[in-house]
Amino acid sequence: MARQIVTACNKEDEAITAVKELEVEGYKPEDITVVTNKKNTGRLQWQTDVKMESGIPKDSKDHSFMEKIKQTFTDDITDPYDQLVRLGVPENQAKRYQGKLKSGDILVTVEDR
Repeated sequence: MARQIVTACNKEDEAITAVKELEVEGYKPEDITVVTNKKNTGRLQWQTDVKMESGIPKDSKDHSFMEKIKQTFTDDITDPYDQLVRLGVPENQAKRYQGKLKSGDILVTVEDR
């Protein structure tokens, strides 16, 4: 399943607008995925019915105290390039947008038609 990045957004409002515009164009919510490494995406999830993909590791009860401290003070996210390629984004787009994802932008992607 190949995906294309439609846009990179600085704010949740921009991503919500982009998702709504894609739905007006005929994309189904299940064909749209929002990719972010931000921790607080509640409003984005609440106002859209699309899939969310996060590079932030799930908080695990199995993590030691020191691992939890490290996560708090480091940029502990999945490699953005790997994250995008795993989703089906072409390598050239993954290279182009990995910096935006790492810097906190929200990417809106769609499945190829």
